[in-house]
Amino acid sequence: MVIIRKKDGSPNVKFFESPETLSHFDAIRSWLQRKHKKYLQVEPLSSKGLAALIIQFIQFQEDAFGKQVSNPPITRLPQKFFLDFSPGGSLCHILAAAFNFRFQQGWKRFDFSSDRRDENVELFLYIERTLVSENFLTLPCVYIRADADQEMTALKEMVTRHGGSVTDTPDNATHIIHPSPASSQQDERFMVVLKRDKAVLLHWMFTPDSFDTWMTGVEVMQEPASPANSSSQDVRSVTARWVLDTDKYNEWMNEADYEIQDPSAVNKKSMLTASDIIPALVTSRKRRFSKSKRKHLEGKSKRKR
Repeated sequence: MVIIRKKDGSPNVKFFESPETLSHFDAIRSWLQRKHKKYLQVEPLSSKGLAALIIQFIQFQEDAFGKQVSNPPITRLPQKFFLDFSPGGSLCHILAAAFNFRFQQGWKRFDFSSDRRDENVELFLYIERTLVSENFLTLPCVYIRADADQEMTALKEMVTRHGGSVTDTPDNATHIIHPSPASSQQDERFMVVLKRDKAVLLHWMFTPDSFDTWMTGVEVMQEPASPANSSSQDVRSVTARWVLDTDKYNEWMNEADYEIQDPSAVNKKSMLTASDIIPALVTSRKRRFSKSKRKHLEGKSKRKR
């Protein structure tokens, strides 16, 4: 089947507006009202309203910090933080920081029009600082191996441009940079990030998480790929392409796509191609056919008796 993959970091609107996602916003709404009531003013919070606000946040990131923007003022926030619906999780703190900032600025509402672009950039800087202080976001500290020295100056500039730092010793690093592979062609493989009834969120190798595509009316047999068993203390060994693509897309890339020791940081069986995606209509027809065939065979068996 033909898969229409996203070519930019715009929001997956249907995902955020789906009933199951909206149900997750109920817990976030309760957490905000319990922990940050002071900054909510008198407006009633609704799950649909919060989902619509997150859609605006992601769209603003694409418009102001996306790949197509020349000299973006900041690096866009990792997409994974907008998918953490746990109470007290990163999405809760993103919204809490946003309402806090709005309260401090005396805004009556959020406005992502071009007239308030500079103020909204400050809003996202405030959200970034909150994610760092709450230990959700750790800006990389990289060590560049000597055999990657032909790219070292450019790589250092790229890392620091996106808020990371460079160290002279691997003992202090969060990431160790290895030489880029000889070939860097586009990879058409992808993995399942999230799976619901007849819907999946797909991540393509070597593209940002913000480009992940939400597909409905399909089924896949594979379960979502398990994240790498790593903690904030683990050092990630990645190719230099991880830095190059980060600079290309203005978004810290998914290390699993660039891992040295364990490519993709997941079981290779989790990697899929377009042939693994099946239209839900086809699978439902197969089930109905199998069921009717089974009844037919059972009926013939009874008649023989």
